[in-house]
Formats: sequence, structure tokens, C-alpha cells
Amino acid sequence: MKTWSNNVKNAGNQDLNDLDSLIEKMKKRDDQQKKTYRRFYIMMIVFVVFYFLLLVANPDPELTLVHRISGLFYVMAFIIGAWLFRREHRMMVSINYSDPLLQVMKSASERYRPYNKRILPWLLVLLFINLGLTLSGPGRYMPENWTDLQRIVVIQVIYWGIMVISALIGYLLWRVRYRPLWLALKQMVRELEEG
Repeated sequence: MKTWSNNVKNAGNQDLNDLDSLIEKMKKRDDQQKKTYRRFYIMMIVFVVFYFLLLVANPDPELTLVHRISGLFYVMAFIIGAWLFRREHRMMVSINYSDPLLQVMKSASERYRPYNKRILPWLLVLLFINLGLTLSGPGRYMPENWTDLQRIVVIQVIYWGIMVISALIGYLLWRVRYRPLWLALKQMVRELEEG
């Protein structure tokens, strides 16, 4: 019967073969995530202010109502993004490593799972940016003889194509950075539940 440390070694992570190194690695990753969430939260707040001033509150008479509505979609997307990054940051800050080991490992395993239910609200951010881009986006750079439907379809194909490629790149980065830790955590949870 394979043990937890053998499975971790087979996964290619020699440094995750004992509990202490696993917890240290998890704490290090959690600290990195906490800092990243905080930085992105601040960046989203800056985007909210920037897009509000540029596309909504700007008194420029050349900005049409459509541009202002588009700006509101961008602002809403970044407000939701800021709230989500703040939520993730608060979750990371509230982690208590003195809780029972099984509980700590289960919550860490859930945090490092690649696609979980916490990703669903992010689709709202993508949707609002998509709406803003579609309303006032690159339509003026497309051939004039295209209908509005053709322009919208081209914008959608390009936008969602970029989002799919970004998701794929994110998944590949997750496989390199977090998958070994996630597999080790899953294995440790299994062993703690069995024993």
C-alpha cells in the first residue's frame, strides 16, 4: 500500500513528503496569495475611479450616452472585481492554522482546487466588461459595410477567444505552481479521514 509520502514523491515533489514541510509550503503560498489579492483589490479601486472619471463623469460633449453606459458597465465590473478580491483577501487573512489539522487541510485543499464554485461571480466581471466593450468598443475599426450583428459577433468571438486562452494559461500555471501542493493536501485529507 502506498503511503502519503510515496504518493507525493511520485507526484514529483520531494519537498512535500512530510507534514511540516507541507504546512510551511501551504503557509508560504497563502501569504503570497494574500499579497496578490490585496494588490489586485487596490488595482480594481484605481480602475473604478479611472473609468468613472474618464467615461461617466467626463463633461466631454463627444461622449455619447452609449459611451457613458459602456463606462458604467466597466465601473460595475471593476466594483464587483474589487469586492471579490477583497473577499478573497479576507478569507486568506481569516485562516487559522491552529484549527484541527483535518479542518485546515480540507479548507486548504478547497482553496487550491483549480475551478471551484468561488469562480462563478467572476463571470459577472467578464460579462460586464464584455457589455462595455461591445457597446463602445472597436466597432469603429471594423469595415463600415458590416452590419451591427456582424460587428457584435466578431467582437464576441475575439473577446471570448481571449478569455478561453487566458483560462487555459491560468490552468497551465496552476498545474505548475499549485497542483503538487493540492495533490499533497488531498492525499493528506484522505489519510486523516481514514486514520
